[in-house]
Amino acid sequence: MDFQEKLKKALQLDIHYDTFQPFSGAQPTAAVLILFSDLSKTPHLLVTRRSTRLKSHHGQYAFPGGKIDAEDHHHASPASQVAAKRETHEEVGVPPETIQILGSLPLIPTLSTRTWVEPWIGHLGQSHHTMPLEVNQDEVDWAGWLSWQSFLLLDNYRKERFHWKKKTFPNHIYQVQDHTIWGATAAMIHLLKKRIEQASLTE
Repeated sequence: MDFQEKLKKALQLDIHYDTFQPFSGAQPTAAVLILFSDLSKTPHLLVTRRSTRLKSHHGQYAFPGGKIDAEDHHHASPASQVAAKRETHEEVGVPPETIQILGSLPLIPTLSTRTWVEPWIGHLGQSHHTMPLEVNQDEVDWAGWLSWQSFLLLDNYRKERFHWKKKTFPNHIYQVQDHTIWGATAAMIHLLKKRIEQASLTE
């Protein structure tokens, strides 16, 4: 089973976040795109660092995405999927038509803004080496492709606890080169890792 097949199988598994429990009846109000490149060779993930000028989550590492707009509902695809692809184009210039959607992960809330986010998994239809990024400086300070393998190295991962409104949550942290990725973005990566590991056991 190649990596793309493992990824597709992983998205069908019923494994949820250990950071947040699924909330019955929640509807996505925002979406992000976890975009892979070169699945058949050396998979890479598109990651951004949000502008320090933004009001929320400023300076944090994230996947491209944002709030679902009214016009996103006027398409055959789910509005959250349309929003994820639209925001990716707006933030880093990747055309929606170059993205193949493979599936999605369960909704996850951002604690500070209480926004329910739907993470969509996509595959870039060409190598990222031939897709120059056009960074929108109003929204993004940095964008780049990080090797998926770097998220699998034990030395690049640690787990801490943080407290929020009298509750304690696990906080997954990935240190890839000089990029410190935590919070909801790291939780998505961690869940995807767990699902892929489980999919690999059933080959």
